[in-house]
Amino acid sequence: MHKVITLNKRGFTLIETLVAISILLLSILGPMTFAAQGIQNTYYARDQIVAFYLAQEGIELVRAKRDDNALSGAASWLTDITGSTGCDSADGCGVEVQNQDVFVPCGASPGYANCRMYYDASGVSSPSSHRGIYVLPAGGGVATTFVRRIQVQSVSANEYDVVSVVSWQTARLTKTITVRSKIFNQYDNL
Repeated sequence: MHKVITLNKRGFTLIETLVAISILLLSILGPMTFAAQGIQNTYYARDQIVAFYLAQEGIELVRAKRDDNALSGAASWLTDITGSTGCDSADGCGVEVQNQDVFVPCGASPGYANCRMYYDASGVSSPSSHRGIYVLPAGGGVATTFVRRIQVQSVSANEYDVVSVVSWQTARLTKTITVRSKIFNQYDNL
């Protein structure tokens, strides 16, 4: 008497394995996609904040030069702001932050090479402190994607529009922030 014993061994089929792996991949891929998008949004927000502050700084540098002209007795309140500096041209001008007397023409588009901002961290004790400043190419430092162009347009003899445009490159797009203000010849009667 022989007894035949059959074992019903059942394992995973190839299709069941592929379905299980697909479900596992989808459960991991979703959160990783959200995390990657969050990181990308964080970098964009950082660049947007830096661009806004650079644009605002451009306006303030023009105001500072106007005030310096008035206090130093310059021939005009617009000395070194209009004319050969190119601030009143379509391409605009740049201002060297470390030396407010240096207004330079940006150069022709599309690159505006003279107005590309460089990050200068010299004199900073640790790279993580982020206390360096943004300067023009002549100031040295590490090239950034930011380009700041300042344009000054006449409204009347004693009023000018000041437009500070900062653009930067992200993955495949160019982003722009524009800050507008007016300056007046408020020292004419001093």
